[in-house]
Amino acid sequence: MGAPGRGALCCLRLRTDAFDAAAVARFWALLPRHDLQLACGSWFGESERAFRLGFGYLPPDRLGPALSALSAALDAAAAWHRPRHHLHFDPPP
Repeated sequence: MGAPGRGALCCLRLRTDAFDAAAVARFWALLPRHDLQLACGSWFGESERAFRLGFGYLPPDRLGPALSALSAALDAAAAWHRPRHHLHFDPPP
């Protein structure tokens, strides 16, 4: 087995003022519909409110659409609690 590839990642936490427990559960349930795979915080000693987002796996031309899909999942999960906001992620040049 070869060494793992390198890549950047960040850890994010869903805000309690925008995502109650039901919204957190909706977020995780929505990810497969948006063709997204994230590392849940419970996998690395955090709550399900946290997740790890990797940037090294996808080619640059797919990163922008993946971040837009993440934005859509966040909007849909929190839709019961706040007005929808629009985030747009442009792929790097």
